Amino acid sequence: MSPKPQIHLSIPALFEPLELWNKDFRFEVTSNYLSLLLTSLEFVHVQKVHGLSACFFSSLGFNDTEIPAAHYRALAHRNNLLDATLNNQKNAILCADPVHFEVGMSDVTLTEIISDLSEAEAQEILDLLNQHFHQDGLQFFYGNNQHWYVTFPKSESIKTTPLEAVLNKNIVGLLPVSEQRNWQQIQNEIQMLLHSSELNNQREIAGLTSLNSLWFWGGGKPESIKSDYEKIFSNDVPENNEIKGEMFAQAANCDWQKLPQNGRELINQLKNQGQRTGKFYILLDQLQQPVREENLDAYQRVFTHIDEDYIKPLMHAWKKNQIDLVIDDADGSLIRPLKTPVWSFWKQPQPLSNIAARINQQKNKVRIRLI
Repeated sequence: MSPKPQIHLSIPALFEPLELWNKDFRFEVTSNYLSLLLTSLEFVHVQKVHGLSACFFSSLGFNDTEIPAAHYRALAHRNNLLDATLNNQKNAILCADPVHFEVGMSDVTLTEIISDLSEAEAQEILDLLNQHFHQDGLQFFYGNNQHWYVTFPKSESIKTTPLEAVLNKNIVGLLPVSEQRNWQQIQNEIQMLLHSSELNNQREIAGLTSLNSLWFWGGGKPESIKSDYEKIFSNDVPENNEIKGEMFAQAANCDWQKLPQNGRELINQLKNQGQRTGKFYILLDQLQQPVREENLDAYQRVFTHIDEDYIKPLMHAWKKNQIDLVIDDADGSLIRPLKTPVWSFWKQPQPLSNIAARINQQKNKVRIRLI
């Protein structure tokens, strides 16, 4: 184990749009610290996965392509009904999250996660689904307003795609696949039920986005794996339905803690708690929404907050050899910064889009070797 804390800093969607935005919009992200930190870098590892949840479970050693997100997210919800469901050895569990599909001429795009339902409205839909699918051995459960679940016989194997990997994408070819059950037919039946529901009629009258489908994902079997993580830090806000960090902590069998306001407080907390060694996962997931919305100004505002409040103090601690640091962009790569040799002190920080281009080139080379 390292004699100093190992910080695994996860910033999903960090590099994803930068080359494209610089090319199409002539938009260059202003960076004072991350570009300086990554002037010199190396790759630690490239995973053959994409998306925050898939990358996290891969880092734990879950090698099955079907990640067990539903099991650990349900544990994080601490729901009595879900607890009883998880204890039932005959059933497996899937996330069944409420979403909106946009149907085009030749594609179907998942454009939105429906998160503005009241608990009573959510339960109304779940009751409708349970009544219809009872004879098929499916049972739907409530976690919170945007996180629902469905159980099915454990003997059935299934392959799904995580929700975050399909947002704003064509879902054709990404729907659940099982040899034992036609999940596409189930999805079609759900869409017909929801289309005629009174709740959706009311939402359309009110000008709200309709809940017209569910996205099934995360049905892998939990495994007993020894995790290196001592603690997960994230900005989970349970009242706003955010429990991703708590889900990860359940999977890693470690503590979860709300993320401090900045990196300096984080380092001080680790010192005060006697955490002078160990591995810590820090999730900063605020960039995902601006990227999905292609909102350049919002991206810059959020990035500046991350750059000033987290990257800056973590970079200074790293330069003083107080921490080890790895940056994870949730696109399959773990990037370790390298300290600039004394003889190359003259090197100037590169624009972040140039760094993103260099990272993507290295990713592609490594992925070709992996294939």
